[in-house]
Amino acid sequence: MAVMGRPRKYDYTKEAKDLDEWSKLEDSISLYAFVDDKPYCATQIYDFAALSPEFAEALKKAKGRIALRRERKLNEGKLHIAAWGRSARLYDTLLKVQEDQDKDDDAERKVKIVAATPVNPMTDILKSIDGKTEKLVGRKIE
Repeated sequence: MAVMGRPRKYDYTKEAKDLDEWSKLEDSISLYAFVDDKPYCATQIYDFAALSPEFAEALKKAKGRIALRRERKLNEGKLHIAAWGRSARLYDTLLKVQEDQDKDDDAERKVKIVAATPVNPMTDILKSIDGKTEKLVGRKIE
């Protein structure tokens, strides 16, 4: 049965402090664990970040701490590579920025390749046929 009424309001300053303190704990490696006993779901933390600069900053710091901790655990053999790789981009902002830049660079490279490709490849083929283009198309290709 759906509960009707006004949407809940949260104290974003308190939630930011809670997140900051929680993220300093050595066993904090997933934001799902932070929201596990909260009255809201994990996806709402992005709404909080959009509404509160303080919460946004706490979230950035928490993600950085989690990224470092997860990488350390991976290097110590305490976290499987599949578990790390699956969510590395979520927590590691530097990785995300680099991957996004790589994608942008690749897209830019592809645009340049397409721009350098002749519009009509048949024209280039015909130009390469020495002295026979007029006969083939009925006009001189320049």
